[in-house]
Amino acid sequence: KNTISKVDIYTICDAPEALNAVMGWTLYHLRDGALETDSKTVDLQYGESLLQISVDFAEQIRQFGNRNLYLRIYLQSDTCILSQNTVFFTAPRFIEFSAQKIHTGIVQTGPRLFTVTFQSDQFHHQLALDIPGVPFRSSDNYFDLYPDVPIEIAVHTKRTLSYNQFRRKLKVFSLVDSYS
Repeated sequence: KNTISKVDIYTICDAPEALNAVMGWTLYHLRDGALETDSKTVDLQYGESLLQISVDFAEQIRQFGNRNLYLRIYLQSDTCILSQNTVFFTAPRFIEFSAQKIHTGIVQTGPRLFTVTFQSDQFHHQLALDIPGVPFRSSDNYFDLYPDVPIEIAVHTKRTLSYNQFRRKLKVFSLVDSYS
């Protein structure tokens, strides 16, 4: 049984210049959404690894159970999310992920370029996109989608597709779809 409840959040900067950002976290209940959140401004220097905060979630785990909680950690600049990650308090195989709908917004920005925005009311672990039969590159794939936190992905197809062709071919799935 997992008895770990303390989370140490570190930053390390690989940007060539110093960077000011906001480092934050949100503790979520799998069905009920955000329970707690906190953030702080951080000054990042190239190559510097720093412990930013330690948080003990023992009380929340006792109250809600480790299978019902997850933690989003993020680093955000003035213009975008620089990095984010998920901490589980148990192995993902023990978590009952929701199969809630994933909303997609598509904007065609060129003959082979699309911007896809993903959003959901519930958490989706390892969301992925595919365009069967069409080679493509995307700015991200197999990422976590947090409740009410839209993610915008740039997609470049190898061949020209119309908006309608792209929309019909686009397949979106997450870990829950692999066993539901």
